Amino acid sequence: MRHLKTKWDPQQLLVDWAALEARGVPLEPFEHRCGIDEQRRGVDLLIRQWGGPDSNRIFELSSGAFAYTLQAFIRSEGGRRAIIMHWYLELPWPDRVEWLQDPRDEGKSSTIYAFPGKDWWEYSRQEVLNHRLSGKIAHGEIRQGLLLGMSCQPPPDKYRHGEMIPTILTVVDQWDRPHIGTFELYLSRPPRPKKTISQNRVRRSLFSDPDPVPVR
Repeated sequence: MRHLKTKWDPQQLLVDWAALEARGVPLEPFEHRCGIDEQRRGVDLLIRQWGGPDSNRIFELSSGAFAYTLQAFIRSEGGRRAIIMHWYLELPWPDRVEWLQDPRDEGKSSTIYAFPGKDWWEYSRQEVLNHRLSGKIAHGEIRQGLLLGMSCQPPPDKYRHGEMIPTILTVVDQWDRPHIGTFELYLSRPPRPKKTISQNRVRRSLFSDPDPVPVR
């Protein structure tokens, strides 16, 4: 009997994990869970989450967009040199995270990465990996730092403040081989206060007051 090869769907995988955890079903440690194709892990690049919720987060900006920060540890373990071409982040919902550009590529003399808007979230260029990840990586070489990205689309409402969101970082080499690492990002989205309607602004009905009685 022939077995049909199913398409690997990382987004559905993340959704299933989140649903099981919401029901209280205990799961294996994130990096050891079934469903991660070993071939997609890659044999040349080791990719791991580094740090805790303070540096691995999803949080809302003043503009309404959402920022993504990942503390990544990447080490070349293959016998041949790899060239990192591009990378992307898989989420449990359909969305695309855009990585922040190097401030020097934008003609700025600043050495600070900053999310657009009135927020004060700034990061030293030395600690950011965005501009250092692509290119050749020799055997045993380590690349470690923050990956900074953002999206204009908010996470679905079913994901609440304080939840750990499972994600997959995929790094693609010059042979189009994907190398993946699993990350859990802390979702910081405090509930917004409900708007209250002032009693003085309530429109009165035309029939709320009785008609005046004429004086005889």
